[in-house]
Amino acid sequence: MCTSLLKRMGITHVLNAAHGKEKNCGLVNTWSGFYTESGIQFLGVPAFDNIVFRIHPYFEEAATFIDEALKSGGKVLVHCQAGISRSATLVCAFLMLKRGFTAQEAVKSVRKNRAIIPNDGFLRQLCDLNDKLNRKQIVDDI
Repeated sequence: MCTSLLKRMGITHVLNAAHGKEKNCGLVNTWSGFYTESGIQFLGVPAFDNIVFRIHPYFEEAATFIDEALKSGGKVLVHCQAGISRSATLVCAFLMLKRGFTAQEAVKSVRKNRAIIPNDGFLRQLCDLNDKLNRKQIVDDI
């Protein structure tokens, strides 16, 4: 939440994977206007860290946000409340959608850099994405 620190770190884009106002629900209250003065681009995903939350509808938008930021030479901070489930899941989805990783490769790659524990529901949704991408690859190969 310290925009001056983010700027010193070279952050150009922030993806808040816990976007919302209810702190007692594990949400983090930032929004695009919070970063306007600093010139940081923002995307908020209003995800709850529970096994029934449908995070998969946000996979493509989050992956595109990260990908476009990186392609423009930017540096992206992807965060949630604890940084181990919601944000990790969206980073894994980015690796799968934009870098061709399998779900297992994506989780393993992120775990090389930090401890993550996506909840079981999020892992299931990453597996479903993996299956969908595999089916698409098979069709594309035919």
